[in-house]
Amino acid sequence: MKFIRWKSDYSVKNKLIDSQHKSLNEIINELYEMDVKKDEKRARELLNEFVEKLDEHFDTENKLMTESEYPGYFSHKLEHERALRKYSSWVDSMLKKKKLEIDGEFFNSYKRWFENHHTFQDSKLGTFLSHK
Repeated sequence: MKFIRWKSDYSVKNKLIDSQHKSLNEIINELYEMDVKKDEKRARELLNEFVEKLDEHFDTENKLMTESEYPGYFSHKLEHERALRKYSSWVDSMLKKKKLEIDGEFFNSYKRWFENHHTFQDSKLGTFLSHK
């Protein structure tokens, strides 16, 4: 069951960034499926993996931005920091509970964030990197 379906519009025309975006969305999709199936053990693993991959992805983008001297680096990096704090805190809160319950708003929030971040940040970065 797919919560987020990959669209060609999501591509930023950078293989590494696109690959990481797809991977994050696949984790969210599997997490959504495990939540529906009530597979708490796998869901807990996926929540941890999600935060790790999100952090890794932000590190990748931050490195690409500094190496290429991307002019929008600071605002983009601040958005990464804010999102990582938000989702790390949310995941920590869920994992601390004896019985895992994933609020549906977690999925909706991530999807909205991903689409907005793509539109207003990553697409510009992708265009900039493609001209380097």
